[in-house]
Amino acid sequence: MNMRHRKSILLFLGLAITTCYLIYMFWGASSYYFVPWDVYIEQPPVGSWQRTLNDFFESLTGEIFLWVFYITYFSIGTLYLAAQKWSSISRIVITNLIILVTFRPLALGAEAISQFFRPTRDGFDPFFYSYGENALSILVIFLLLGFWTREIIMLSNRSAKRKNNMYDNNSIPQEIPPRLLVSDEPCNQMLSNQQTSQHDAISVNITS
Repeated sequence: MNMRHRKSILLFLGLAITTCYLIYMFWGASSYYFVPWDVYIEQPPVGSWQRTLNDFFESLTGEIFLWVFYITYFSIGTLYLAAQKWSSISRIVITNLIILVTFRPLALGAEAISQFFRPTRDGFDPFFYSYGENALSILVIFLLLGFWTREIIMLSNRSAKRKNNMYDNNSIPQEIPPRLLVSDEPCNQMLSNQQTSQHDAISVNITS
C-alpha cells in the first residue's frame, strides 16, 4: 500500500468519524434546547405554541425527525462534494473539526449570556427555562449550520469552476502552425539561368 492509498484511507476515516460525531452533536443539542420543559412537571398550557413545539420534539416522532434531518443534511452535502472532487475531503474534515471544537464553548457562552440578562430565581422555575432562555443557544446551532453550508457551497463552486476551466482549455482548438511556403524564386532563377545558357549557346553556334 503506497502513501497515496494510506492518505485516502485516513481522509475517509476522518470524514466518516467527524461527520457522524457532528450529526450526533447537533441532534443532542437540538433535543436539549428544543425541549426546555423536558424534566419539569409544570408546563405551558396545552395548545400554546411553546407546548406544541416542546411536545413534538420530546416525542419519538420529533427525535426521529431530528435524526433524519441531520443525517440527510450532512450526508447529501458531503457525498455531493466528495463525488465532485475527492481532494476537497480534507477541507470538509477541517470544517467539521472547527465546528466540533467551537460548538460547546459557543453554546455555553450563549447560556451564560442568557442567564446574565435573564437570571433564574432558584434554577427551578420552569417558565424561566423557556425558548427565550435558549434563544441564543438555538441561534448558535443555526449559525454553525450556516457556516458548514457556506463552506460546502464554496468548495463546490471552486470544483465546478476548475472543471469548467479544464473543459474550456480542452475545447480550444490547437493552433495550426503556419505552412511552410516554398518560394518559387529559386525555381524561376534556375529556369532563367537555363534559358540564358541556351541562348548563349545558340549565339555561339551562329557566330561560329
